Amino acid sequence: MAGLGVGRAASVSIAIAVFSACSRAPEAPLIQEEEPFAGLSFLRAADPKAEPQFLHGWHPVEQGSWRWTKRRFSVALQPPRIGRPAQLELAFYIPESSRTALGSITLTPAAGGAALPGKTYTTAGEHVYSQEVGGDVLNRDVVVVRFQLDKVLSPGTADDRELGIVVSSVGLR
Repeated sequence: MAGLGVGRAASVSIAIAVFSACSRAPEAPLIQEEEPFAGLSFLRAADPKAEPQFLHGWHPVEQGSWRWTKRRFSVALQPPRIGRPAQLELAFYIPESSRTALGSITLTPAAGGAALPGKTYTTAGEHVYSQEVGGDVLNRDVVVVRFQLDKVLSPGTADDRELGIVVSSVGLR
């Protein structure tokens, strides 16, 4: 630092010290750990807060209260912290036009990768699929529930979408 003068030499020394301090690894991590899944245990089809939890196979909300599914559809649910099994509930509607065209419809779910008993519906109208889900499936931050229908309405002239059932709510209770 010869020839810089005392004032400039001090400024350079301070700059080097500040640079060295800034380039050291910080004491605390800059990136915080991911927060745990903060979703809902029970979803209403039209609830905007629940939208990210409707994963695949869902059509947009209709009439402010329900939505059609496709043949395969899934949701992500926050398991209730109850320390025991919970009830998986899917509230849905089968229109008369679907029952006439398809006859019976079989719904087969799986929660957290564990197959649950399927159920066949032979009548139009409102239905609730309800099945106990074991505590081993609920012992995680998020439970992905996948549903499959054996028959759906194919896209046609009246509606260009694949149509399964009309869901109003789904969740763990």
